Amino acid sequence: MALSADKSKQLVDYWIRGSTEDLLGAKEIISKTTRYASGLFFLHLALEKALKALFCKKMSEHAPYTHNLLGLIEKLGLAVSEDDLKILAEINEFNLEARYPDEKFSLLERATKDLSTRYLHEAERLQSWIFKILSS
Repeated sequence: MALSADKSKQLVDYWIRGSTEDLLGAKEIISKTTRYASGLFFLHLALEKALKALFCKKMSEHAPYTHNLLGLIEKLGLAVSEDDLKILAEINEFNLEARYPDEKFSLLERATKDLSTRYLHEAERLQSWIFKILSS
């Protein structure tokens, strides 16, 4: 069922605020602590929420109940470069690996300052790209 224009705008604003907050949280965690796995988890959330904002705007529907960035990209029909698809697939792993014990330990071992900073820059770039689409 299609949402009213007002409800759609409310949801878009909700997801944008959440995305913005989560990226700021990720930046703060990565720059001020050594809890890099947590920072990477918030990077994933920021991009998930940005894509959900775009979904609500483009489809005039509630965002799907998923954490899969690639699935959201597919549902939106966005043209994404192979390089960006690879980055999104890697960031997608931060959601699952931060939630389940075996994967979490694996992420904790891999999550370094350099890796986290690299993905922070990628997430900032991708969020900016999604927000640009939202504003057009």
